[in-house]
Amino acid sequence: MKLLLISILILSIYNISTAYASENTLWPMYKHDPQHTGQSSFKGTDEAILEWKFSTEGVIQGSPMIGSDGTVYISSHDSNLYAINPDGTEKWHFSADKWIDSTPAIAPDGTIYFGSWDKRIYAIDSSGNYKWSAQTPDQISSSPTIGPDGTIYIGADDGFVYAIYPDGTLKWSFRTDERIFSTPALAPNGTVYVGSFDNNLYAINPDGTEKWRFKTDGFIFSSPGIASDGTIYFGSYDNNLYAVYPDGTLKWSFTTRGTVQGSPSIAMDRTVYVGSFDNNLYAINPDGT
Repeated sequence: MKLLLISILILSIYNISTAYASENTLWPMYKHDPQHTGQSSFKGTDEAILEWKFSTEGVIQGSPMIGSDGTVYISSHDSNLYAINPDGTEKWHFSADKWIDSTPAIAPDGTIYFGSWDKRIYAIDSSGNYKWSAQTPDQISSSPTIGPDGTIYIGADDGFVYAIYPDGTLKWSFRTDERIFSTPALAPNGTVYVGSFDNNLYAINPDGTEKWRFKTDGFIFSSPGIASDGTIYFGSYDNNLYAVYPDGTLKWSFTTRGTVQGSPSIAMDRTVYVGSFDNNLYAINPDGT
């Protein structure tokens, strides 16, 4: 099969938020923090200056994470997780048995977590050495979110959300009725929010029991984002961006002309940014306009 060469384009990688980052990370997990705000505390560059590019032998589905020393971590469909030096050269790579869609997450102690299509959740150290893996019944496309106590939250194609202790043992699992691509978001009070292909957004208590569910008319591929006032934002295949109160009731919905598969980002002024399959990027006020 013809190998697909995909390049990562890194533009001024040091302009990265440290608002949530631990002393070991600059951008530690998907959308930066457990609430998935996607906020950066730095102004981005005004010019697109290519610093370097790094080619893998497969599609890159996930997002890059950045450690405090500038090391960039990225996964690929060539079944490898790569650590890339700040100058764009390879530092090391770790091989799983199948594709890696999952965006890696970096814990304060430097441990890197990610899931793979080989049905495992991996933990490796900052040098690329294997620490442990946890087996699941189906492939993993979701990305891990790390809580303040070190608990790792991740979804899987078996329809379960898993909460895993840092030593790799299971804390709890929560079942939905379909696969989970969405990455769990964690509120400050410990509530876990995640979307499922069963069309529901779930709120899960810290002990792994269901708090509530919110039904849409389409798959929820999108990963939720949590604003500072507790509002949960997420997209659906029914073409809507939803804003839901922490009690599970609808605040508002904003209709686009295409699937909202992407995950919203929330600015400091609470403006919500999200893309749609109608080819538009939307900036939406906190009141839904």
